[in-house]
Amino acid sequence: MKKSIRYKVEHELLPSALYSSGPMLLYEVMGHPGVELLRMYEKAGNEQSNYECPFSAEQFRETHQEFFRENDAILVIRIAMPEPESILDCRAVYLCYSRTGSHNMLFSSELGGDGQFFLCGWDWDNRHLNFGLAPENMQDETDNVASYYWEMMKNGGADIIDEISKSPKQHKSLRAS
Repeated sequence: MKKSIRYKVEHELLPSALYSSGPMLLYEVMGHPGVELLRMYEKAGNEQSNYECPFSAEQFRETHQEFFRENDAILVIRIAMPEPESILDCRAVYLCYSRTGSHNMLFSSELGGDGQFFLCGWDWDNRHLNFGLAPENMQDETDNVASYYWEMMKNGGADIIDEISKSPKQHKSLRAS
């Protein structure tokens, strides 16, 4: 199956940028994420001749929220993506950062085959986690992302995924719901 340019940006380039240069991506997307995302589309589109990105910088919007618990805080940056057109397109991508320096994490709200959205995560090895149906309300979805991220940090961060993946019965896609 040939991957679309959009798939490559949302599921490969964004996670790669987060895990290779976390704070730099934070700097690049805060306030005006469209410029950085259009760069990623251009990079992904370089593999195809005559590729023209169908999106404008204004179609990508960013909001962020800080969540506090005990002596830690996390920053959740929500990037609203253009309207999903195909299965696995994202309506939003979430970049999660912990003040204590734990693993950063990328979450996505992905369109499923039945027209519903699923809250998913991508780890540093590009493994896909599916946390089940996503809430329709943007704030509820952001709160769920923060809760899943907190829970992962409390239970060893993303390192727990590595432990789970060593099981011979485990598949590449982990279902956490």
